[in-house]
Amino acid sequence: MTKTEAIIAISDGYKLTHKHFTGEEWIRQFGLMYEFEDGCQCGHEEFWLYRTDESWQKDWKLYTK
Repeated sequence: MTKTEAIIAISDGYKLTHKHFTGEEWIRQFGLMYEFEDGCQCGHEEFWLYRTDESWQKDWKLYTK
């Protein structure tokens, strides 16, 4: 899915992963923050601030274990 689709899916409560993530890494929305599999959190703006490269614009998918 695209970045835009990923943002919508995250806000709808889905865990997502990306081709740049390892097999166990995921992101989800937790309140007003994004939360990672290790419990770390960051704001939406901070997360996307460093992911502006074209590769982050696609290749998002639902996380399934």
